Amino acid sequence: LKLQFLYFIDYNFMKEKLAYLLATTLVVTVSASEPENTPLDATPYDSESAHFDGYCASGVEVTGSGTLSHGPYGDDEGLCWFVTCDSPSDLQLEFTSFDTEAFFDIVQVIAFDGSTHSMAGSYSGYDLPPSSSMTMANSQSGYLIHFKSDGSASKNGFSLNYQCTQKSSRFDGDCVAGGEVLTGTGALSHHIYGTSDKVCWFVTCDSPADVLKLEFHRFSTEADKEVLRVMEFDGVSHSLANTISGHLSYSYTLSMALTNSQSGYLLHFEKETISDFMDLDNENGFEINYHCGKRVVEPVDSASAHFDGYCADGVVLSGKGALWHNQGYGNNENLCWFITCDSQSDLLELEFTTISTEEGFDHVRVIGFDGSTHSTSGSYTGAYNDYYPTRSMNMGNSQSGYLIHFESDSVITNSGFSLNYQCISQDVKPSDSGGALSDPISAHFDGWAPPGSERALIGLRLRAPRQQIVDGLPDLLTQVGSFGGGSATCSELCNATERPDGTIVEDACSPCPVATGSIKRVLLQSDSVWIIKLLVVLQKGQTVSQLAASIESAKVAPAGATYVGVALPVTVVVICRDNDDVLYGTFIVIVVVIAFCFLKKKKKDVTADDDQFQQKTIDNGPDAAVHEEVIITL
Repeated sequence: LKLQFLYFIDYNFMKEKLAYLLATTLVVTVSASEPENTPLDATPYDSESAHFDGYCASGVEVTGSGTLSHGPYGDDEGLCWFVTCDSPSDLQLEFTSFDTEAFFDIVQVIAFDGSTHSMAGSYSGYDLPPSSSMTMANSQSGYLIHFKSDGSASKNGFSLNYQCTQKSSRFDGDCVAGGEVLTGTGALSHHIYGTSDKVCWFVTCDSPADVLKLEFHRFSTEADKEVLRVMEFDGVSHSLANTISGHLSYSYTLSMALTNSQSGYLLHFEKETISDFMDLDNENGFEINYHCGKRVVEPVDSASAHFDGYCADGVVLSGKGALWHNQGYGNNENLCWFITCDSQSDLLELEFTTISTEEGFDHVRVIGFDGSTHSTSGSYTGAYNDYYPTRSMNMGNSQSGYLIHFESDSVITNSGFSLNYQCISQDVKPSDSGGALSDPISAHFDGWAPPGSERALIGLRLRAPRQQIVDGLPDLLTQVGSFGGGSATCSELCNATERPDGTIVEDACSPCPVATGSIKRVLLQSDSVWIIKLLVVLQKGQTVSQLAASIESAKVAPAGATYVGVALPVTVVVICRDNDDVLYGTFIVIVVVIAFCFLKKKKKDVTADDDQFQQKTIDNGPDAAVHEEVIITL
């Protein structure tokens, strides 16, 4: 049955006159006896080739890369083309023009795996169909293009490009059947329905020099039953980047630098099969934005050695001041500042006051320069709300300093960054620590450390939801500092694992304090154990053990948290005066280590300066034996 509309009214224009619209006569021509138009023939054909079976008795086979066009076409046509490649490859179809009689003259794109056909798409009208791609399973697979027109109203037809590229293993493993390839910038939305669902996508960029970014703006699946696996593919092998299931209450971002034209992200979503056709546990699904941005620019030869490899030129700053680039930066920026001191004996300090850039794509880099070579000291991207980095260096000569390099990609900007810098004179006057050998402020530090300057590293263990820890951190630092010299700072916040035997081991750590959404994983909603690493200034004559005992007695914890315990680093000092004492000293170290590990069963803590092993040679003259002082921190 075919309806031909001879008269039509724009209901949007007339919607305020609905009664009039409903009263308007719509003239319809209906063939009541012999059909005017030939219906689609659903009878399968037995063709000369399995490619065309069920659609055409025969057809045209094309291979490689080229263009397929048909039109203007005639009435009552039934034609087939089979598009394949000379060898198993990645085959892609892309329509370049499309104009057929809507609903009656139809172009079907049918995937063929060498034995069976599956409908990839059926199109009519004038809208350009989406592109189709497949990884050929064998030399017999490809796309069948089937065109069928009825007995009237022919149009201009269609045109498409087909291309064969060397087969990649992008869809290997759980996605060996293939999937949709997404390129450039766009959005992927998947809504879950049905009793089972297995689907794959491969996201890449047009240029192998790009950086690919995925932004998860919404994610809601049934935990453990509806799972998305994100895998990085380098052109040869896959590696799991993350497994996501359940609900994400914050935006989540992944990014990777492409290495070749085959690399990118493979997304594999799977929903378990449910026997009941009414699966009431289906969740909403997920939405992912993807886009490609340029990578770090190639090194340039600048007018000054300060900027070599980063910028052709830049701004030189010295002394004390502030650097602002936080009023909203632009796309494709590549800017440099060089900060130095007037005196080569000064200490140069940097302290960031704001950082807000597009995470993973727009970077602020701090690069140390000693007068001849550069070395990266820190690289920052994203939004920093509670924690701002600091950097310091001793000026070795008049040419040394910090290079600040900022680079943005071609899309999405933010406010930027700002920092303070200052040069501090290091002509300090030696002081008398005034302590005995057994005191923390002792003869070890005479002439260099003023009383009250020694800091102790302690690990405070608390049980609480993570947000309670973050919210209560200011009060916690005040309380802990009051037991020492009045000052305490937070070094790291570490998630911990509580074993069945009661021991607690450190897990992932982040700089402290930490913004709520900065840990790139699903946060634990229930109470868990956290280790807060604190640097506490000691009172004159106060030992670390005395500080720990005070904290243990008070059971210091922020509101809503439960005190679990306090952990301290242990330092063993062995003085080896001759070869005989080496054996004795080694024996002492081994005994202490074994006894300590057996009794405490604690994981190694890291000292404040991150030195795990230090060795110093002491020479008291040509006739003296060589002494070695070995400090081992557990």
